[in-house]
Amino acid sequence: MNFMDRLRPYLSLVIVGLLAANAFATWSLSRSIDDKLDKLLNAQKNIQSTVTSSQDMISQMNSNMQDEFDRQASLFSESNSVVSYSEEGLVVTTTLTPKEFNTESKITVTSVSNGLSYPKEAVQNGSEFVATCVVPFCEIVDISAAITTGTAIEQEPLPSIPCQTLLAFDIYSHYEYDEQLLYFTVSNPQSAELLNSLKNIHLSVVRDGQVVGAVYPTAAELSALPDSMKGNGNCLAYTADLSPYVTLEGEMQVLPKIQSTTGLTYASDVLFSFKGTAEGMDSYMSGDSWYPPLFHE
Repeated sequence: MNFMDRLRPYLSLVIVGLLAANAFATWSLSRSIDDKLDKLLNAQKNIQSTVTSSQDMISQMNSNMQDEFDRQASLFSESNSVVSYSEEGLVVTTTLTPKEFNTESKITVTSVSNGLSYPKEAVQNGSEFVATCVVPFCEIVDISAAITTGTAIEQEPLPSIPCQTLLAFDIYSHYEYDEQLLYFTVSNPQSAELLNSLKNIHLSVVRDGQVVGAVYPTAAELSALPDSMKGNGNCLAYTADLSPYVTLEGEMQVLPKIQSTTGLTYASDVLFSFKGTAEGMDSYMSGDSWYPPLFHE
């Protein structure tokens, strides 16, 4: 056995050791790079969070400064407008406290409904001036105020008031399976007076986009409602007999058609849905639905 033969086993061990050392060094380097990358990503997230927080703070400061600037520039130290429902239309009541005013001046409040202007001179009540006018039903009322002194006129826009919620009907439905009756109530949390405008309501039963029938609800006493529907005294109650339709095959949707003395057209979204089978209703879905007037069809 020559010298190289005797050395070969040791060379194999040395090579294995070198490979192991190289693998360990590579793993350590990779782990070090991963750790540094994680730290870098965390630092980037912290910086981004700080930047976002600073931007939010600056935005809020700008908003506060703009609000203060608007208050300083305003003709009025206080202004408030309220819209309520009446049979004649929307009642717009605006209360203003001018910063400066003399007996030769007058304040006019103009409400704009459906593109038409309705000016009204404000009446003084102590330090406040109040103007009330009735405008046609509309989606939004734009309001402005002007102080006139001689030939000088100072005008200022006031916040507009959206009116869809005030004019919308909230309909809550509940189905009694044993009776095959759909109970539903009609209300408006903002204006109980709106219920006086409800002239008629009927239901269309729709399958695959086609009307398969109509249901004409019957007015019901609030005391006749299921217990789960009781508690709201400012509503109208109805029942609808769906028995002629529960044995029709397919997915059915029940849509209300609302007629009101306001002359407005109302949305007709799904109030109640069910799956009909030859044996009867298989499943159904009821609940709360909101029906605003449609100003843009």
